[in-house]
Amino acid sequence: MARTSRIVSPLSMQLTEGERPAAAADSFLARVLWGANPAFGAYLSRGREDANLSLRAAAGRVGISHTYLAQMEQYELRSAPPMELLAKLAKLYGLDEREVQHEAGYRYELPGDIAEELANREERQFRRLLLHDLYRPEGFTEDDLAKFPPAVWRTVVELARKVDANARAGGADLAPILSPRRGGK
Repeated sequence: MARTSRIVSPLSMQLTEGERPAAAADSFLARVLWGANPAFGAYLSRGREDANLSLRAAAGRVGISHTYLAQMEQYELRSAPPMELLAKLAKLYGLDEREVQHEAGYRYELPGDIAEELANREERQFRRLLLHDLYRPEGFTEDDLAKFPPAVWRTVVELARKVDANARAGGADLAPILSPRRGGK
């Protein structure tokens, strides 16, 4: 049986807390691919400006020369920026590390059997969540599960994780968010 592969973005990889995309790629036996993304320079420059940092200050904080950072921002790159550097920049600018890697042009090629296992895991989580006695929508049956594409499975499971994390952290009350707005707003 031939093995097929699937290219995924770092943004679509499900990571456990503290796990970095490079480590996740190793654990999945994924091959890391890089393709130039000319929009990355502007994205990086915007991140630095939003963090109110000068080119020299940002470069000094992550341990690179200001000329190298300027080359990155002007997208004069001949090779992939190191993932470790992207992680430092993401932290300094207050950005999501996976988003920065995605914008830089990093992708992962997952072997087909692993990609299939990830999709199966998402489907199992989606199924358990929507068929659970506490969370099942009224009138929802097991037959209704087939109406949702895999992208919805991931979105619903991710939403459930965020709601759970928010509740555990004593976060915002969802009642005002879910209630109808008054005055037609």
